[in-house]
Amino acid sequence: MVWRGTLIGDIMKEDFTKKVYDICREDAELCIACGRCSAVCPFSDLMDVKPHQIIHMVRIGDESVVDTNAIWYCVSCLACTQRCPREINITAIIEALRLINLRK
Repeated sequence: MVWRGTLIGDIMKEDFTKKVYDICREDAELCIACGRCSAVCPFSDLMDVKPHQIIHMVRIGDESVVDTNAIWYCVSCLACTQRCPREINITAIIEALRLINLRK
């Protein structure tokens, strides 16, 4: 899979989205926002931002996603990844966000 960049070409968005891609090699741009990941997540009720919203925030380049509590509630059970119709490893993206948070 090759990172496709952004649809709107915003430099800040491109930098953050690419940074996440470079760490986990998962393309958040493939997400169709179906919400299945959030529906199956056993901890989504505790999260301030649901898994599908996390992916959306990565897609739009919203770096505030690394400061959410949700990335720490993920227990890496891979339920979201198994339910994703686009086969995005959402857990890997969340782990990349944790890394970005710890590095700042």
